[in-house]
Amino acid sequence: MAAIEQNPRITTAWSLMLLLSLASAGVLLQAFAQLDGNGFISIDCGLPGTVSYVDEETSLSYAPDAAFTDTGSNHDISDDYITPELSRIHRNVRSFPDGKRNCYTLRSLMAGSKYLVRATFKYGDYDRLSRPPIFDLYVGVNFMSEVNISDPDAVVILEAVVVVVDDVVQVCLVNTGTGTPFISGLELRPLKDSLYPQANATQGLLLLGRRNFGPTNKSDMVSQPKDPTPGYIAILHFAELQLLPANTLREFYINLNGKPWYSKPYSPTYLYTDTVYNTDTSRGPGRTKDIEDGYSDFGGRPAPAIGGFTRRYDISINATANSTLPPTINAIEVFSVVPTTNIGTDSKDRSKSNNTVKPQNELTGNGYGHSSLHLENRRFTYRKLEMITDGFQRVLGRGGFGYVYSGFLEDGTQVAVKLRSHSSNQGVKEFLAETHILTRIHHKNLVSMVGYCKDGEYMALVYEYMAEGTLQEHIAGSDHDERCLTWRQRLRIALESAQGLEYLHKGCNPPLIHRDVKATNILLNEKLEAKIADFGLSRAFGHNSDTHISTNTLVGTPGYVDPEYQATMQPAIKSDVCSFGVVLLELITGKPAILRDPEPTSIIQWARQRLARGDIEGVVDARLPSDDHNVNGVWKVADVALKCTAIASVQRPTMTDVVMQLQECLELEEGRASGNTTEGFVYTGSSGNLRLHYNHALLADLSAEVSQKNDGFPVDHNFGMLAAMMSTGPATR
Repeated sequence: MAAIEQNPRITTAWSLMLLLSLASAGVLLQAFAQLDGNGFISIDCGLPGTVSYVDEETSLSYAPDAAFTDTGSNHDISDDYITPELSRIHRNVRSFPDGKRNCYTLRSLMAGSKYLVRATFKYGDYDRLSRPPIFDLYVGVNFMSEVNISDPDAVVILEAVVVVVDDVVQVCLVNTGTGTPFISGLELRPLKDSLYPQANATQGLLLLGRRNFGPTNKSDMVSQPKDPTPGYIAILHFAELQLLPANTLREFYINLNGKPWYSKPYSPTYLYTDTVYNTDTSRGPGRTKDIEDGYSDFGGRPAPAIGGFTRRYDISINATANSTLPPTINAIEVFSVVPTTNIGTDSKDRSKSNNTVKPQNELTGNGYGHSSLHLENRRFTYRKLEMITDGFQRVLGRGGFGYVYSGFLEDGTQVAVKLRSHSSNQGVKEFLAETHILTRIHHKNLVSMVGYCKDGEYMALVYEYMAEGTLQEHIAGSDHDERCLTWRQRLRIALESAQGLEYLHKGCNPPLIHRDVKATNILLNEKLEAKIADFGLSRAFGHNSDTHISTNTLVGTPGYVDPEYQATMQPAIKSDVCSFGVVLLELITGKPAILRDPEPTSIIQWARQRLARGDIEGVVDARLPSDDHNVNGVWKVADVALKCTAIASVQRPTMTDVVMQLQECLELEEGRASGNTTEGFVYTGSSGNLRLHYNHALLADLSAEVSQKNDGFPVDHNFGMLAAMMSTGPATR
């Protein structure tokens, strides 16, 4: 697919307003774009800071991109490519040297509406390597175009007309191994539903070329073609811009490759826009066509060909015998029809009210049950997996799905290959669920999928390699384990894991429930950065206001399962919160979710009983030196954990609350480590629904709480019954 290259004078006339959400302590938690009065979003990619600017030429506002993506780095292009005429948006870029796929998230859209998405790229030797890259551009999960930067001084523009399925859409750059992806600008414009009817929920339009012959008001360049068929669509725009004198007529025929395109003579109307289009669209095998306009009856010079197309596509407009004026044309647009894929939530996992799941992050359709995958991630054959894993030699771990093996791609990138065992109790449904979810959720604290394999009876997922393994491996270390995590490391891991879950609950619409949050599903890279993994059991809600979804199978892992979910068979957002509270207790204590000495006991009950007595040191991991942490800091995290594991889900905080509290805990710990704190202070907290003060009254309340709730949460947690109820779910993953 061809891109449009224009000179550095290119400018746009679009604008943006940005809304930032700040935590009470002054910490920036999350920023959301809010559309301006015209419904526009305009982003200057690579612009540092948080301050927008007004473009001098268009008088419209452009915003920095930090609120739209959390990966990549900012760069200025080389001074050699900066001229006074160059638009400000093209003077800097954001590049993405890490990861295969990096995305911008555009929010506050109108679900089911039509939008124009425009991405611009000016290389300008920003990396001082003089090697323009080639990479791919996706809108949502759908491939739109290859971005091929052949000239470092060119501005490459890609435009697509798409229908968004919900109030958010992601625009992603995918590394194809031929250079580091980058972007200069990203803009989004709403379109009337009547425009470009070829763009719908099943297909979009990619602009291959546009030639503007006259009007300067871009709002006049609209099209209303009908009867679309897949292939290439050429749209001609006409408007009479002169009030014609009496006894004059502008009338002409429109021909395509020598044949009538428009059956009757056409006469444009004064100050009224109209369009003509081809219904017999080209279906060439990946080849686009040149367009040339000819004024044959009047000796007009053909306009330059549009784009870098490979065959001629002749369009002529010829005056009729009755016409007293020459024909005119205002603009030509050529689009490629791009099929779009919408993937859905399992039809069994809908709320009892039978509300259809409202999609976001392209989680749409009627289920994971189809047998084919049409994803942008690389598809591996089983033979290829054998090659990259050297015959499945090195085992990294094992879960309910099967063994996980180490492998290396052709470029030397290390990956983890999770191969489904034929004896696994997880089947095609879970495999497809995880594959589809991982191609649609993107966050720095969620594991990234490199590719997948579905080759006959063989199924596998290929992930980014996480060098430090699972959090469970670090928690379960021996007393003299050199890998024993410090308290500060544990806090950071807790915060990063919480951020990943918060994204599933708040950054996705419909929200996603992980349903198997546990220490073995939190992976650590070489920097001990935490990422949530294993989405085979994840499910989506129908609406943000829903409280649960209905299932007929209890899934999860003993010791982490929400007791309310166990009793009602209705997993909810707060089920993940409960499981995360168990992970927090594991980080504090260094003990597993189920203690088996002298008999199976929930870590929740074990910790509650000791904390009720004020025995915080008896709860803290014995491997941690006494000078490694502050007791008050541990109390804070312990209180968050106990709130997360409250018996009634309504008493639990949200993951947003948890993120805020853990952020404060980490900041206080870092301040203590640097000497910027006072020993002995008592923290009173700032969250409205987390009581965080530590005194005798609290201990008395906590003791009473444990006494009152023993009947509702027995010491042995009834693990025998739980194991029997989990016949179709993994005991360990």
